[in-house]
Amino acid sequence: MTLKALQDIETLCLRKFRARAKKIAAENPGMRREIAFAMATQAMPRTAVRYEFARSRLALAGISAQPLFE
Repeated sequence: MTLKALQDIETLCLRKFRARAKKIAAENPGMRREIAFAMATQAMPRTAVRYEFARSRLALAGISAQPLFE
């Protein structure tokens, strides 16, 4: 798998996590974004596994992670 493909997976997973976190935060206005993001990640275990796989391979290649929050 190419580094570009791994970066694309990372980007896609982060978009999914952020979208779910926004939905969770909208339902719970007092919730901190970190908690909403963690809940979103927990609610999407397959996406979390894909993200972790891509991140581990990218880290081995010396590529730093994208920021979790925009």
